[in-house]
Amino acid sequence: MESIFKTEYKVLPSEEYSHIKFSFVLDKDYSSLVIKTSYSPKYEEDEEKCLELMRETVKKQAPYLELNDSELLNNMPLANHIGWSIDSPSGYIGTKHMHNETQVHYISEESSSSGFFKCKVEKGLWQITASINSIVTNYIDIVIEVEAE
Repeated sequence: MESIFKTEYKVLPSEEYSHIKFSFVLDKDYSSLVIKTSYSPKYEEDEEKCLELMRETVKKQAPYLELNDSELLNNMPLANHIGWSIDSPSGYIGTKHMHNETQVHYISEESSSSGFFKCKVEKGLWQITASINSIVTNYIDIVIEVEAE
């Protein structure tokens, strides 16, 4: 496997509900691509911060609910969540919205990971999109690594 691309990025709460694109170029065709993504921290462990977030959300989205703190604490800890999409030079090839903070996705013409189309690993501009679905901590550190064969 040949290392193609590696990047790190710090996501801030102001980027929640956004899509952050990371691009890399393949200078030739390959038989397969391995895309490793990870982020941390996964959870917010501060009980008071989680309670505050849950109270605000209930007040905003379901003001008719009357939940006490002990009921809210059943939802602890709160988790960050990032979904991943991949685009080849020919277009969109899939997405994965798992809760795992570490994921490995394989792309090739013969087989690809669940959620992604089988496709040629062709030269040109590729994009990985991080969909920031939830950020409950002060930041999230993202690491993306791409290898090709």
